[in-house]
Amino acid sequence: HGGSVQDFSRTSMTKWKNQVKDLLDDLCERYDSVILVGYSMGTLLSIDALPRYNNIRGLLLLNAPLRIFVRPVMNFRSLRICLGIEQKNNPHEVMCKNDTSITLTKKMWEYIAWIPHGLELLQLSRQCRNSVDNINIPCKAFFGRVDELVSVKSTNCLRGRVNIDVTVFDEAGHFYFNDEDRQTVIDSLLELINNARR
Repeated sequence: HGGSVQDFSRTSMTKWKNQVKDLLDDLCERYDSVILVGYSMGTLLSIDALPRYNNIRGLLLLNAPLRIFVRPVMNFRSLRICLGIEQKNNPHEVMCKNDTSITLTKKMWEYIAWIPHGLELLQLSRQCRNSVDNINIPCKAFFGRVDELVSVKSTNCLRGRVNIDVTVFDEAGHFYFNDEDRQTVIDSLLELINNARR
């Protein structure tokens, strides 16, 4: 995403897709088995890249925004974090701030330049909803019931498919998973890795 609000404004979905392509080109040249782990937009980039690589043996998706819904709490949370008045006793808010790789600013008008990226994300989300049938490898997908950005209806896009196992954590949000949920994700990743070795 870059180091600043301006960096993020100057990037693009094309650049992100090229980063994933360059990385996968390198990994698939060196390894027979590759496991993709995607978080949020990274899940969409993973689904998008999947048909082009035969070496990908497993997919782990965290909070895949196949259906996007920004809850009002996220708008207030973002504003508080940008203004430096976040609720330090709220683990969802603490993790949201900690997961932000961008140095935020109180100059709210600088975020207007992010709008095109939101539109690109919506477009990729729609495209990936139409291509989940391409997931023909073992896939573990995890969602939070109180996700501030991803609708729980995203699970409907994945459920009922032979290779895809969907789990919804009751207490998890977009940024926060409790210790037990995190351990479940880790165990599932290890299972994907072990299956890929066979």
